[in-house]
Amino acid sequence: MARSGQLDVEGVLLNWRLEGEGGLPLVCIHGVGSYLEAWSGVAGQLKDRFSVLTFDLRGHGRSSRIKGRYEIDDFVKETLALADHVGFATFHLAGFSLGGLIAQRLSLTHAERLKKLVLLSTVAGRTPEERHAVRGRLAALMASDASV
Repeated sequence: MARSGQLDVEGVLLNWRLEGEGGLPLVCIHGVGSYLEAWSGVAGQLKDRFSVLTFDLRGHGRSSRIKGRYEIDDFVKETLALADHVGFATFHLAGFSLGGLIAQRLSLTHAERLKKLVLLSTVAGRTPEERHAVRGRLAALMASDASV
């Protein structure tokens, strides 16, 4: 059975879901423009062995969209607050794309919280063309009133 809810972390309301309670703790962080449901297939396959925490990053899905800069350390703080909220003192961590960047930072700043780290399609060494495309997407998202 899954549990879900929203957690207020310093004024940012985060939408979360926990599937497979009682197993090994696993936190999954999605990429930019995605949402917690992106992990549904993974959670469905792992919920017999893992307690899988997924959530919408700030500005995504049903979590708050706030004005101003979104910093990696803010995402790390919010990830840890959610892990604490569901009772994960230590946990396995998987991050996809932007989620992988967040996971890397969390592993560098809070290594004592992690059991294992899985990075999927995490950004490294972008070409000038790729950087230009990302900047274009960022500009389009910033100009839009829609959630990322």
